[in-house]
Amino acid sequence: MADKKVTALNALASVTSDDLFLIVNDPQGTPASYKVSAKNMFKSVPANTAIKGLFTTTANTIVAGNQANVSANATFSSKVTVSGDKKFIISTKSTNPGNSNAVSQNVTAGTIFYSNTHLYIATDGNTIKRIALSTF
Repeated sequence: MADKKVTALNALASVTSDDLFLIVNDPQGTPASYKVSAKNMFKSVPANTAIKGLFTTTANTIVAGNQANVSANATFSSKVTVSGDKKFIISTKSTNPGNSNAVSQNVTAGTIFYSNTHLYIATDGNTIKRIALSTF
């Protein structure tokens, strides 16, 4: 393999924790080559790493720390649990929809949104229901 360029190697369809990466330590000074497993490589990724584009995770993924921001379109196919004194915040206020028809309002089932006066939930593909808000 020493006579092959990296670009000439076969592609690997998926990475497992025991796969190895080649690391060149101190490339600008005294370069030295090392190996590191995928498991050890990614356990050192800082908590504030930004991922742009598609991010897919499966099986018991824990996001820890004091803040996790999800922007753009995110789909959770199982439950999302917020515990302790934490809050689930819907940060963008909407205007009141013109009617309760989810199709005409371009709202999909399960969507939750709010205005100054109501909390809205699209209960199915056709229906938006609302609860009036009041101060207390």
